[in-house]
Amino acid sequence: MTDENSLAPEELQRLEDLLDLFITPGWRHIIDDFTDVRTGLDSIYGIDTEAQLHRNKGKLEVLDVLLSYEDTVRRILDEEAV
Repeated sequence: MTDENSLAPEELQRLEDLLDLFITPGWRHIIDDFTDVRTGLDSIYGIDTEAQLHRNKGKLEVLDVLLSYEDTVRRILDEEAV
């Protein structure tokens, strides 16, 4: 980082490059697929063991990060523009 409130030019470029990814049909397909997977994991009714519960919790945490990635990048860029 160049200072406390701004990104280094290469970090800013990386985030701007990600915006190009987010507008592709492939990204939309991935998000749709991950959303479906997350919806399927949201129920505890099919969980029989504590190990399965913890495994599903980990999967949900990873999916939440992936599903919020675009919003996170856009928020960082918006904050950078202020």
